[in-house]
Amino acid sequence: MNRIYQMVGTTREFPTDRDSDEYRDWLKGVRVDPPQSLSAYYKDDPLYDLVEGRQLVIVNAVAYRVVDVNANRSLAERLPSVRVHREWFQNELVPDAVRGTRLVILQQWSLWKTRKNQFAGLQNVQFEPNPRTKYVSKATQQRIRDWLRSERGVGPKAF
Repeated sequence: MNRIYQMVGTTREFPTDRDSDEYRDWLKGVRVDPPQSLSAYYKDDPLYDLVEGRQLVIVNAVAYRVVDVNANRSLAERLPSVRVHREWFQNELVPDAVRGTRLVILQQWSLWKTRKNQFAGLQNVQFEPNPRTKYVSKATQQRIRDWLRSERGVGPKAF
């Protein structure tokens, strides 16, 4: 068992198997309405209205609660799901951002194995200045809302 994994946080977010199933079904689009007992961790996000309205997706490179934040990096290197997320980021999100059809905000960007200079001059990729906060900054929240209201955010990739 992974001793750095924090079971308490996950148990609070998904207290029953039904809660986990409803959440996964919602993410897959099988379920239209959000889960009945969706955790405040998600609902309190200042951008939750956009997630619920299917205009925004928040993806965690390492979607596990850990006691030691530095342990995330070690855990990330061992998880196949992180490898898949990184490939998706490089092969789909970045090309879409280059085309201007997606806005990509990187918060804990080191876990995605990216470097800031890799995206120098690219308008639709932003690195959050304080990557260790729970939510993105108010300025970034406004940028996301403005982008979604713009012509670029109305395109087919504006989830």
